[in-house]
Amino acid sequence: MAIEKITYPDKTNVQTDPDSIKKFFATEANEIKNKFNAAADQVDQILDILNIGSNRTNIGSFISLTVLQNSYPDGPENSNDYAIIDDGISNPQVATYNSSSMLWEISGYQENIIFVANDPSLPTTGQPGKLYISLDAGNIWYWDEGIYKQSGRKSPPTSQPQIIQQTLIASSDGQSVFTLSKPANSLIVVIGNIALRPSQYSFSSDELTINNASSLIFTGTEIFITIF
Repeated sequence: MAIEKITYPDKTNVQTDPDSIKKFFATEANEIKNKFNAAADQVDQILDILNIGSNRTNIGSFISLTVLQNSYPDGPENSNDYAIIDDGISNPQVATYNSSSMLWEISGYQENIIFVANDPSLPTTGQPGKLYISLDAGNIWYWDEGIYKQSGRKSPPTSQPQIIQQTLIASSDGQSVFTLSKPANSLIVVIGNIALRPSQYSFSSDELTINNASSLIFTGTEIFITIF
């Protein structure tokens, strides 16, 4: 999706130069109009892909979804407006407000966590890359090799484990080590509304370590932990 550039020659005010250089012609004005409009159409296409219509306004740039959520917990004054998430490290992203969940989300983001009432309510066929949490017991499932598997387990549990929910709040930018409220056999880590992959963290005893924390963690970032 390359944007076309203006091709007419640089202009001068030297009287001895040919007319093509010292005068501005209708064909050149039309070239500007046509290429500008073509570029505007491309921008509109990008905005549509990001679910941002032309009637939306940017309310500002924020270093994380957490900071944006704290700044606008009830969403923007105009429900159609959006914000830019730019931590100065990763590529900037567009965030929009979800009035149903009352949370800011990365625009176009497909929810990785799906809540169901109980285990029997799991969809007949799951989706790879999704985590399913049953609200009655807190079981966490994922779809793999054509079946549901319980997170952190190689075989179905013989009894219901004790599950503890914990919210950790970063006290500094790039904080990587956090204290868990109890030793964990397995756990799930969620930052904002994004579930981290096991390769993005490690844990031992009562400590959680976030890998590449400088690009994920900022002062005030909330980390939601489910400990098994």
